[in-house]
Amino acid sequence: MMRSLLFILLAGLASVTARAGEPPATPATDKDTVFAILAAEFAIYRDQFADAQDFYLDQARTTGHPYLAERATRLAMYNKQYADMLEAARLWSKADDSNQALFFLALAQAYNQRATVALEHMRRVLQQHGETDFTRLVNLLPAGDSSETLYLNELQQADQLHPDNYDIALALAILHQRQGDEQLALRYIDKAVELADDNTAVTEYAARLYLQQQQPQQALAVYRKAIDNNPHDLQLRQALAQLAMRYDLAEAARQLQYLLGHSPDDDYVIINLGLTYLKQQQLDDARQMFELLLRQQQRVSSANFYLGLIYQQQGDHDNALAHFLAVSNPDERPQAQEQIIRLYIKQGLYAEAGNRIQRGLAGSNDPAHREALMLLQADIHEQQGDITAAYQILSTLLADNPDSVELRYNRAMLAETENRIPQMEQDLRHIIRIQPDSALALNALGYTLANKTDRYREALQLIEQAYRLLPNDPAILDSLGWVLYRMGNTAEALGYLEKAMQLYPNAEIAAHLGEVLWALDRKEEASRVLHQALDKEPGHHILNDTVKRLNVSR
Repeated sequence: MMRSLLFILLAGLASVTARAGEPPATPATDKDTVFAILAAEFAIYRDQFADAQDFYLDQARTTGHPYLAERATRLAMYNKQYADMLEAARLWSKADDSNQALFFLALAQAYNQRATVALEHMRRVLQQHGETDFTRLVNLLPAGDSSETLYLNELQQADQLHPDNYDIALALAILHQRQGDEQLALRYIDKAVELADDNTAVTEYAARLYLQQQQPQQALAVYRKAIDNNPHDLQLRQALAQLAMRYDLAEAARQLQYLLGHSPDDDYVIINLGLTYLKQQQLDDARQMFELLLRQQQRVSSANFYLGLIYQQQGDHDNALAHFLAVSNPDERPQAQEQIIRLYIKQGLYAEAGNRIQRGLAGSNDPAHREALMLLQADIHEQQGDITAAYQILSTLLADNPDSVELRYNRAMLAETENRIPQMEQDLRHIIRIQPDSALALNALGYTLANKTDRYREALQLIEQAYRLLPNDPAILDSLGWVLYRMGNTAEALGYLEKAMQLYPNAEIAAHLGEVLWALDRKEEASRVLHQALDKEPGHHILNDTVKRLNVSR
């Protein structure tokens, strides 16, 4: 082994020396150099990269040999020892006037915050038709660096002389984006992508810049184009799938299915495909993915947790409970315990739920988990009709976390249940102060003012704010229709209520729509809407009150 390694190293020395115009045997005849190289390579073999760098840099200083300086430069860059990288790159460039040596010298200058010199070196590489990396130089500039203007001017001139260089285009895109010129940034991104069809790094940079410009569909399109050019590149498909899980679930599913076909045992692909199906409410497909993980004995705890969620959504409480109980990962167990308690509450098993809450509180120091358990305890009190006890729990929690939106909203809803409108309004307005764009709080306050007071104009303003934020939200559409009806604009109210009913047919919206239809003397339609809703939810109190108040018969 030692002879073969020595042969390779000496051949490398000889070839580079010959290229540099030196007698190839000079460094090889120096026993100290040979043994230092062997020591360096053995250090690399043992992952001792810092020692290898020291060996090579020391020999580069002694011999000035470009091969040794190159190895020292690359190792120093890998080790992030940028001062040593600069010293080694200078030695390399001095002994070897190649573009590659100059390229690494430019990088070394940039890593050492010598931006102007780095730019000059990289520009010389460009003039000599070498491969450039102006993009990295720009990324190494600190934000707001005084050299940004110089870089912008120099690269714009370079772009005119070298219009087919994607690296220059991408560097200009980053610079314009930093300076807030979104239009020019996007123009150069498009150009860089067009010029570099097969460059994964350009694809990643471009996608990142599109996301920074709030253009996720363009970011997705960049990856799609790259995959069209490189259909077998699994890394690109994985990157697209990861991005699409945030912005295009159908695309994410397609890419993950492709990846699964190539790697059927890849737990990362399986669990993400399962999560994608779950987000799309394709519960049977999601269940198959998580069951596959169980069969393969991969991510068993996570698979059980998500299977519990799926069975819970499907109303299969026994299977949901079994899977939640099987969750073993300490990071996932608190959430599983919370779901188990919710299942007990839903089934009316309040004693079992309460006992589990108490055990959880006794065994947990996690503030978020303790708060979730206390909220579940408040839910039990509410379910049992003890609104005062539920309200007190929320008030206690709010004393420690007064800006918690979830706690404020839940307490506001309890106050509304008991017609404590001033207290409800105080909590909701607190939320609106800290989150002015909270459509949930705006709508809740507006609806309650419309429903339980005569402050209709104020209610309308609040609901319209929520509507501007979420124009297709059925709850907001229902509120808007209801306040317009209360203000006497019955015909205008009808359209909003019909749209709300179409998007999310439920008993309360049906009650409002039925009442508006009744007021418009469309009593047959009103009766049909109300009784169809009653057939589905016969115990709904608002629906029953509306039918009784209007004296609607079948």
